Amino acid sequence: MGLDTPTTYYDPITGHGYELVSGAIGWEAARDAAAAKGGYLAKIDSEAEMLTIAGHFDLGGDSGTDGTWIGAFQPDGSAEPDGGWQWLDGTLLDATDSSPLWNNVAASEPNNAGTGENFAAIYNGTGSNLIYDAGPGGGTGTQAAYLIEYDGALTTSAGTVVTAGQVLTAADVARGLTWNSVFNTGGSVTFA
Repeated sequence: MGLDTPTTYYDPITGHGYELVSGAIGWEAARDAAAAKGGYLAKIDSEAEMLTIAGHFDLGGDSGTDGTWIGAFQPDGSAEPDGGWQWLDGTLLDATDSSPLWNNVAASEPNNAGTGENFAAIYNGTGSNLIYDAGPGGGTGTQAAYLIEYDGALTTSAGTVVTAGQVLTAADVARGLTWNSVFNTGGSVTFA
């Protein structure tokens, strides 16, 4: 995840903003950090949304610990490997081999290869963008980043509406540029 990799993106089609936050972190800590910033771990509703996100962010190069946490999980006691998967808002996620969202290319996920792989992450593979199950076991307790999704329109710190596809890179942030996300509820959060 390089310095010039975009860290934020606004999708005018969904009306949602996304922020990629780098740094080794566990899923539950990432979930809590996203909520503290006024967002939530990304909920990917379609293959098109997954491809849009993957086209704008460096989500990591492989499964294991180099990926990016998103907001899907498998509740304790669910049938392994593909039973009970859901998004943080309770919406069920089809985790079967036939799901184009879960398996953009490979048909081997979720596989519960490590102990407790009950959380979802995504990475940019060679010609693919793959969601996979990861967890505290099997050496996959942390991922390299997490993806926050924000509801509502994005505005710059100067109050102007962000144009379609406009992004801030890590270099922009290092120069002190920030965005504020203005929500339908009237709250705000600063992208950093």
